[in-house]
Amino acid sequence: MGAASAVRALLLSAGLSIALAGCEGVLPPAGAKLLGEVEQAYKEGDDATAIARADRFLLSYNGTNAAGEAYYLRGLAHARRRERDLARRDFEQALQRAHRKDLAPLAHVALGNLDFEQWKLATSAEHYRQAVEQLPNEPPKDLVLYRLGLCEARLGHWAAARNWFSQVMHLFSHSAVEPAARRYAAADAFTVQCGAYSDWRNADRQVRMLKERNLPAERRMDSHGRYHLVQVGRYLRYEEARTALARIRGLVPTAIIVP
Repeated sequence: MGAASAVRALLLSAGLSIALAGCEGVLPPAGAKLLGEVEQAYKEGDDATAIARADRFLLSYNGTNAAGEAYYLRGLAHARRRERDLARRDFEQALQRAHRKDLAPLAHVALGNLDFEQWKLATSAEHYRQAVEQLPNEPPKDLVLYRLGLCEARLGHWAAARNWFSQVMHLFSHSAVEPAARRYAAADAFTVQCGAYSDWRNADRQVRMLKERNLPAERRMDSHGRYHLVQVGRYLRYEEARTALARIRGLVPTAIIVP
């Protein structure tokens, strides 16, 4: 699994971290069974059933300590259905009703994911920060640290971003996102990459074409010394790089933003 796929799986991974140990001591057997059915339906990808059974659970057992888990699981199901407003309300309830120490950081991760997807990077980073303070040094903490680093980098806070990426590298050297974290940790800005060539003459031709159109193109070697990269500009904030990319793609449709 690559970095992008791993991060897309973050919300699902967090959901599967829920366990029902201890619920039986708070709930009657029927309540524990129903909450287990909510979790099982979510794991099986049956979001409609998970939501319906969470509704039933909360109707009968909303006053119990386990209500936070039901809100969280229902929020995950809503989020997977792209029902973001409903998901957010459930995750906020889960955070308020969390009686287990492992539920609060998972709710923060889920809220951070919603904000990240809606480009609310500052609030997303705050949720992720609160989560990493409480999560143990095991997955999915690597993905949360990586997302936190992305938020800071995209906001132009490169020193803070390198701190989080470095933690991925040091704590999770075998994580799928470690190579991307290492690349970001070595950077201090974004650039728009227009090409990667084994022959420097092809790279120079593209550089000349871009410069003729008043774009600050340069040729650089990649970190392994194998390819000549054609890159345009240095942008502290991701939004600045996106603005440049929109212009450059009129000339190079395959251009991408890289750290």
